[in-house]
Amino acid sequence: MKNEEEVPMKNRSMLSAAVMAFLILCFCVTGAYAENREGAITVTPFIGGLDIDRHIPWDATSWAYGLGLGYNISEKLGVELTFHYAEPRDKDSQMNLNTGITPPNYDGKIYVYKLDLLYHLIGLLPGDLVLPYIAGGIGDIKYSTNRPNGFSENNFLVDAGGGLKIFLTRDLALRGDVRYMLDFDSEHDHNSLLYTVGLTYEIGGKTKEVEPEPVAASEPAPAPAPAPAVVTPPPAPAPKEQGSITFRNILFDFDKYTIKPESYPILDEVTDYLKANPNVKMEVQGYCDNRGTYKYNVKLSDERAKAVRKYLVDKGIPGDRLTAKGYSFDNPVASNATDEGRALNRRVVFKPIQ
Repeated sequence: MKNEEEVPMKNRSMLSAAVMAFLILCFCVTGAYAENREGAITVTPFIGGLDIDRHIPWDATSWAYGLGLGYNISEKLGVELTFHYAEPRDKDSQMNLNTGITPPNYDGKIYVYKLDLLYHLIGLLPGDLVLPYIAGGIGDIKYSTNRPNGFSENNFLVDAGGGLKIFLTRDLALRGDVRYMLDFDSEHDHNSLLYTVGLTYEIGGKTKEVEPEPVAASEPAPAPAPAPAVVTPPPAPAPKEQGSITFRNILFDFDKYTIKPESYPILDEVTDYLKANPNVKMEVQGYCDNRGTYKYNVKLSDERAKAVRKYLVDKGIPGDRLTAKGYSFDNPVASNATDEGRALNRRVVFKPIQ
């Protein structure tokens, strides 16, 4: 036989396990850049728990399920409409240990409708994988029961809280959310706590390019003159670094290793230089800034270096004169704490080798 505390305690244990699983995922997940895109539509299914006010004649803790539909007004500000449902147990439906009689079960139903504003705290945490936010809004909560002469009411509510988004991919984020809710009744104002985990999927929106437009000092001349017979290549490079030539205006598609067409003239000039100097061998080195994990950027920078090498080979440079390697965000030439510094660290280096 179950006593009155057994079911609520079981609910709390299950909810605690769900929260623990969420925290473990927070520490284990790896992925690409977090990008809360302006103009994106978000869809989020939720599962979690609802702790209700003691004045309501149901168990204090119950499972809660929900669905959210949102829109990112900007990269930081979003609006979200959510629906949550819970079905708490009737406190009086437990078996009487003295008589052995179980009274009728009059479980409740709770429906929560909310319209919230979310403000994302971009830059609060290092890196871009974890994105915290604060939230608040208004809505309606409906309590109902099938108990004869039982109460059923709709109350206006306000809520406030916050959470975290942990990006698994560019479009998919694991999400944890905690909200304090206060609804206003003629006899008692009710205090409730809603805590959930979910998966947020972003659809559309404006993509923020990781690679910037070429800086002015690195822009090639509109009509470059034929290459002079000197050992340095004719395109407008950044200053030499230990015998290497650095280019910061070789651009790629966001989060990919596809070379953008505007970079072709620069690579064609490098091709002409290598053809004019057949004894020169080069290592193509790819570098990223510190957005995303180190392991992810090793792969991305390596693929970008390989893409540049392939372009040169396709243009007629023998493959045995070129090697390619990605260095993630090692050997930064500027601070990764600013947008300007990160732009300088995203680069392709041609290093002469023996």
